[in-house]
Amino acid sequence: MLSRKFLILLFTGLSLMATGLQARELPFELDLGLFRAAGNRSRLEVYLGIDRRQITYERERGRYAAHMAGVVLLKQRGQIIDFREMAIEDVVDHLDDGPHGVIPKQATFSLEPGSYDLQVVVEDGQGNRSDSTLRVEVPAYGGLELEISTIQLASVIRRSAGRKEFYKRGLTVWPNAGAVYDDDRPLLWHYAEVYGLTPLDTVEIRTLVWRDSTEVISQAPRRAPSPFLVFCDWG
Repeated sequence: MLSRKFLILLFTGLSLMATGLQARELPFELDLGLFRAAGNRSRLEVYLGIDRRQITYERERGRYAAHMAGVVLLKQRGQIIDFREMAIEDVVDHLDDGPHGVIPKQATFSLEPGSYDLQVVVEDGQGNRSDSTLRVEVPAYGGLELEISTIQLASVIRRSAGRKEFYKRGLTVWPNAGAVYDDDRPLLWHYAEVYGLTPLDTVEIRTLVWRDSTEVISQAPRRAPSPFLVFCDWG
């Protein structure tokens, strides 16, 4: 069984590099997605977004590099039952205007329905770190009624020729963990999976977008052929 020693061992290499430096927080965006998986299981996707403006870069081979480590711990009844490690690296040519954009990362688990606790920790070579914890309720998909997955917000959705990072059902879906519109993320896509439809069904689709309890986009309902499984669009 894994324990707190696991976290200590994971970050020892980075922490040794940070001796004598004053640590600060290394904030990150965090979001979750839940989708149906094989059998009676669900697929939990954990999305991270790390703002390049919060990262410390160092000169390395004529460029500027940042090296970080992340771990996603999955707990049940206080015990760590699974984990995912992340090696997060970023290299830029110069720091004149400051690096822009967000580094997206994703961890995936296949889970039985139930209650879980999630802890995410990110640390860099200067000893800067942040962590976040969440309670996750994993549903039991697979009934006969119409069901919809979590609505995942994304920065980019495009067709994928292979099973690369962020691959999902023939698409590349770049997570937007902070649900942010800005110069680096001018479009906010959304992705969802619909269960219980057949290719012969006709559906009525309406999209609503809310910000701070205020409706900002409201589309009129439209009828369309069944998406069968995947529904994605941008707003």
